[in-house]
Amino acid sequence: MKRGYPAGVLKRLHEVELDILLAIDKVCEDNDLTYFLDSGTALGAVRHGGFIPWDDDVDIGLPLDDYRRFLKIAPDALPRGFSVHTALNTEGLASLWVKVFADGTRFIDNDMMEAGCNQGIFVDVFPYCSLPKDESEVKNLVRQATKLQRMSYLHFIEHPKVPRTTPFRPLVQLGCVVTHFFAARLTSIDKIAHDFDDILSVPGDGRRWYDPCYGSFVFDNDDLFPMVRLDFEGHSLPVPANCDAYLKVLYGDYNQLPSEEDRYTHTPIILDFGESVNVMKDTEE
Repeated sequence: MKRGYPAGVLKRLHEVELDILLAIDKVCEDNDLTYFLDSGTALGAVRHGGFIPWDDDVDIGLPLDDYRRFLKIAPDALPRGFSVHTALNTEGLASLWVKVFADGTRFIDNDMMEAGCNQGIFVDVFPYCSLPKDESEVKNLVRQATKLQRMSYLHFIEHPKVPRTTPFRPLVQLGCVVTHFFAARLTSIDKIAHDFDDILSVPGDGRRWYDPCYGSFVFDNDDLFPMVRLDFEGHSLPVPANCDAYLKVLYGDYNQLPSEEDRYTHTPIILDFGESVNVMKDTEE
């Protein structure tokens, strides 16, 4: 059966994630960096005034120039107890975006276990890039960015999560095994990350933006900028300028709660709050 969190654990996880988020918020404020609550975290701010009750991660986005400045500034600017992680400085980390960890903690799901990544409790930090005007170039960028992110995962992970609703799921799973075999042997993560950075660097015209890590969603400039603020767990934090339009692009009717079986989580098999205790030890699949 689907693994869940023991009583009280998700609330405690939210508290640590909020600590990371507020540390990031201060770094951005102190250094005049634009950022906003992204995807499900923005949805939580709008619909719940904080975390979506079953959600277990935090996402933020920064325009590319601010994202790159954050990557340079944050390692020294974050307070003690938080650290910046990328595929280039963290063994087994398959994501091509930045993560900020709470040091000493562990949040390891099946994918991270297979990849050999000692991931901490984290906040995901995504780059947002301006798109060029030419639609054929946009399609090529999205295609290449998606390909590189998949290659990064399959470089480390032979058996990634494949949603049960995926058409021809057994064939997709077999394809992952075959692709992993070649990706792990013929392609370095340094090369993948370098090629991904080249994708980020393609200049746009400022009218539309996308997150190259999840490239199929495109947002009008006026729907993202300038940021406005909403309450998130008692703190005033930035969200996209037109959050309604932004969330409709991502989720359609975002006020419609998903059924329980469709409530996606990253539920780990190891969750340690820094006490050398796996609080997930007694949960079951």
